[in-house]
Amino acid sequence: QKRDKDIVFVRIELSSDPFSTPTRKDKKMRITGKADSCFHENDRKDKGIRLVTESTILSQQHSPTQTLVLDLTKSEDEILKNMKSKHRYNIRLAEKKGVLVQRGTSKKEVADFYKLSLEVSKRDKTFAPHPKSYYEKMAEVLGKNGNLQMFTAKYKGKPLSSIIILFYNDTAIYLHGASSSEHRNLMPNHLAQWEAIKEAKKRGFKYYDFWGVAVASRSEEHT
Repeated sequence: QKRDKDIVFVRIELSSDPFSTPTRKDKKMRITGKADSCFHENDRKDKGIRLVTESTILSQQHSPTQTLVLDLTKSEDEILKNMKSKHRYNIRLAEKKGVLVQRGTSKKEVADFYKLSLEVSKRDKTFAPHPKSYYEKMAEVLGKNGNLQMFTAKYKGKPLSSIIILFYNDTAIYLHGASSSEHRNLMPNHLAQWEAIKEAKKRGFKYYDFWGVAVASRSEEHT
């Protein structure tokens, strides 16, 4: 049986950056890999999962049409200075309250992320996570070479927030995120993002793509 040759992730970058960073318009960034090596055959049969190939790019997806890209060539102090004061406060609050961010791609990190994703789906009926095997295979294939990292914010050992970051070319891409409804006042999401941004800077990446946001001046639908 003939199988799709390539899996293609597409990023269309169209919007301005809230931190006064440069934008890149109408630019596609692709990451390709053999379907056999990236996903289990059963994953293709699961509801809501498609292999996106050259012939189906953007035709069967609900990808965000707008994104924000943070300029990582600035110093950490400059990046913090350009944030809204509330964001800086939330990062410092999380640190002060003892929230810690753990990095990794082990089955434990994947399990924590998936559990948080199920919790999100209970709060938001419009959100449906991928099957657990999807995240496991993603972590296995992309994580072994350091191209993917999971950042899990914990409080007293309990996972509160987790994000999945893809490192490719000159850009760190925020692919997926999930959080608990517990201890939201500790701002774990902000600290997880900040730790991911610092890691991307440490690796020498130029951009941090938040992959899908609503821009105030636009009314287009986003996911």
